[in-house]
Amino acid sequence: MKEELRRVANLVNRAIKSRGKAGSDASDLVLLRTCLLELVTFQLPAESARDRWIGFREFFRTTRKIFSAREAARRMNDGEGTAILGGYMPYDVLITRYIEFESAEKVNWYIAKAEWPCGMEGKKFSYWLSWARYAFPLALKCIFDQRRTNLGLLVRELHDTAILMHWLKSHQIRVLYDFLPYELDSNLISLLCREDGINVVKIPSSGPLSTHNKIMIGEEIVFSSPYHEEEYALLKGTIRCNHIRRWGPEKAYTYIDKYRFHRPAANSGIIGFYSHGSWLRIESDHADVGLNIPEAEELLLKDLARLSSARPDLRIKVFLHPRERHESVMERTRAYYQERLGSAVEFSDAGVPTAHSFADAEIAVAAFSTILFERLFCGYKTLIGKYNIPGFPIEGSNLNHICFSDFDQLMVHINQILAMTDDEFFVKKGLNAYRWDQYPAYRN
Repeated sequence: MKEELRRVANLVNRAIKSRGKAGSDASDLVLLRTCLLELVTFQLPAESARDRWIGFREFFRTTRKIFSAREAARRMNDGEGTAILGGYMPYDVLITRYIEFESAEKVNWYIAKAEWPCGMEGKKFSYWLSWARYAFPLALKCIFDQRRTNLGLLVRELHDTAILMHWLKSHQIRVLYDFLPYELDSNLISLLCREDGINVVKIPSSGPLSTHNKIMIGEEIVFSSPYHEEEYALLKGTIRCNHIRRWGPEKAYTYIDKYRFHRPAANSGIIGFYSHGSWLRIESDHADVGLNIPEAEELLLKDLARLSSARPDLRIKVFLHPRERHESVMERTRAYYQERLGSAVEFSDAGVPTAHSFADAEIAVAAFSTILFERLFCGYKTLIGKYNIPGFPIEGSNLNHICFSDFDQLMVHINQILAMTDDEFFVKKGLNAYRWDQYPAYRN
């Protein structure tokens, strides 16, 4: 394990010392440095940017992990050779089945990275001394460096990555499905795997790559939306791979049978608002990704309130983000939306996932959410409020045909597409490529 730690620390140091800006001509090391030290992370709260002691907090947290014993890897099928790098253990079956459905291959292991590492082998104190030698200077640097959030996280990542690489080698892993390409150490893992001959397949979400995945290094990358193809044409310099796989959205296999061959007709006259839960994310001190999503949602809610007054024949229904449905916040959630949309606003069934209730709204609107791409995948009319969201959609994308940025544009879209069938909507807006029947795995 100490040998793997040295490899990780050496690569990190080389990246930190690299020179240049991230771009098409940048080296892999420059791209890695950008990820590790400059990109936004959700693994630490936003307040850590002001916490001079965040490095030492991570130092002590990681020390406790080193001297603890827990399991964070679960066997999914017999044999060796393939593993998934996922988030939490409760998602192991859902993610494994998705990858097996799309790849038609069996996966042997699921690794819960959020609970990593698993029980360590060997002399822990000796290993801890080696790790502390690299980690302590980083923790100290956090006191003075404005990049303290990223540096503090790197204290943790040095250890986690070293143990991961040791585990992959000991289990003879040859294919690693990376379900967390947005995490800052994802490309660190990719470059180390490349050295070991491990094929890394990165699986970003269906949302725009430019949000969290504009830098990806891997042998293969999964695209689950035609918009990914459009972005890739512009981001080839920082999205580096040798092969592209084309899959459906990550949970589509769990609900597509409801919509494929006998798709329910949408509830006429219902305008559904798909929430990103921005107000609750702010309360929870999530990092700001610079996309103005909270402001965009507020502007959209104001325009929906105006729409409700201008078109009393239409009803507004809010489809809550999973965070907003929790029993502890549900009362405040209702109050939040009733204040903005009026007491007559309707809410979706809190016990039914939004992806299972696409037919509950004739038209869905949202400021920014991956659920929009899942709805298009299932064949329902959808609009996107892009209020001051920078760079989205890219110029020339067909998604521009369903975007609006003020009340007048929203009204034009609503009046226009209410007169269309779902099939007419997809044809006239040039969005047929987004539907499920364009993906071979879903046609049978």
